[in-house]
Amino acid sequence: MQYDDDEGDRVLLTTDSDLAGAVLNAKSSGLKVLRLHIDDSDSSSEVKKQLPELVPPQKSQLTPAHYGLMAGAIALTGVVLVVYLKRSKV
Repeated sequence: MQYDDDEGDRVLLTTDSDLAGAVLNAKSSGLKVLRLHIDDSDSSSEVKKQLPELVPPQKSQLTPAHYGLMAGAIALTGVVLVVYLKRSKV
């Protein structure tokens, strides 16, 4: 991206700070408009990289039976903990 400065020279903008400087320069010169130029003359020789295909997320390998077993183990652990706390007189 480029812009024409107050002397008529084309200035290359490569960073955000370059653009901010161009805006400040235009304001200090009393300009109300800053015309930006995009140079795409070398884009035809540029080789475009192909993006890798996105892999769909894997589905969970857990079946309802697995979820049932986990819920049963958690419930059993809770019962054992309650019985232990009642007997230990804590």
